[in-house]
Amino acid sequence: MSKFSHCWVDELYVLNMRVPGRNFEVAVRWMVQALVFAEFTAERIAATAQNLLSALQKLKLDGDSMAMAASTRLTTNCRPGKPGWVERHISLFDQERVLGGILDAARADRLDETIASLDAIRHALIHSQGGFLALGIPAAGDSDSYIAAFAREWDGCISNYAGQPPDAADDAAPSRYAERGPFPVPRESRLPALTAPLLVHLPLKTQQASYTRYCMATGLRIFPVGTAADFDDELRALPALDFYALSLLAEILQRIDGPLYNAVRGSGYAYGTWLWVGSWSGTLTMSIYRASDVSRAILAVRHVIADMGENWSRYVGDFEVAMARSTMAYDNAVALSTPESIMMACIESGVEGFASVEQRARWRNVHLAAVTQADLRRVYDAHLRRLLDPAEPTIAVVVTPPDAELMPELGAFERKSLDDVGAYQLP
Repeated sequence: MSKFSHCWVDELYVLNMRVPGRNFEVAVRWMVQALVFAEFTAERIAATAQNLLSALQKLKLDGDSMAMAASTRLTTNCRPGKPGWVERHISLFDQERVLGGILDAARADRLDETIASLDAIRHALIHSQGGFLALGIPAAGDSDSYIAAFAREWDGCISNYAGQPPDAADDAAPSRYAERGPFPVPRESRLPALTAPLLVHLPLKTQQASYTRYCMATGLRIFPVGTAADFDDELRALPALDFYALSLLAEILQRIDGPLYNAVRGSGYAYGTWLWVGSWSGTLTMSIYRASDVSRAILAVRHVIADMGENWSRYVGDFEVAMARSTMAYDNAVALSTPESIMMACIESGVEGFASVEQRARWRNVHLAAVTQADLRRVYDAHLRRLLDPAEPTIAVVVTPPDAELMPELGAFERKSLDDVGAYQLP
């Protein structure tokens, strides 16, 4: 089985394959040949476009996916002079228009431009720089033989493809990775520089429940910055302590039978809620899903966060901290329990700038073990409590059924349509 997709890192594309070891070389040959030499026929393009368009229509039935898509659109800013983020444009807002245009061109037998664009994309992928291979093999296997088999097939196909004269632009284009290799992948903040909250109410006739996503910038990231001569020296300084403290505090609040669970699900306002600290984006996201009363669900979350400031020991005790640490340790172990997850962890570790999965796990575990009650209270005051400030430049999207109204206590939400969100221009 193979799959091709874009990744959560812009300009990183993933070609993933799972195959029995005895068929490895043949499977690699088919995969690489399909990438390099596949013919883009009109029939195949039209069928694929129709399938993708149908998938987008199904996506609109999922309120959580719609809230995520709208939130991504509003939190991914394309600034003048900067490239458009891939994540912003590979979305239902742009792709529905693009796919519809392709189908119109197919009906009129005018797909030459589409085929030329697909060939150009393939050419760019084949000649891109900074690519890497993550290869998981059986424990008894010989890694050198697997790597050699992959290299033979890849080099053979690329050599035949490159027999065509290269574009002049290929020779002139500077490599972003010429000096240090592909890792760590360069990061640039994509969040808009807002001075006021952006609150959007998205009523959709396809929904019977409500979904919410609040996104707020924290500036916290987990990655080593390489300021020390040695990784151990940098780790001893615990530079990512606040990130892990905020992640631990989020786990304390959202665990089953925890404060948010009881306040929201226990009261019957929504099926659940969760808090997530983004390591790549440096954001704090609060999500409420399958809400029957989304306004009261949001107010219940706010009440818990506010009450923590007055009754800290009721929410954050030694038992709660130990339980949250255990949950996170278990989740981390599960994330490395299958060949596919280990392979993905290898990619993520490299992208984030760690030398290995083991180094990344050590970075995480040392930081988590070092978090104290004082650290938790500090990140509560510095970050989590900001969700209560009506002037905080938070980006929030609430997806509801068409007749739902939001309480004025939530703030001034702008009522928008999908087209409004798709064309939204951030200040």
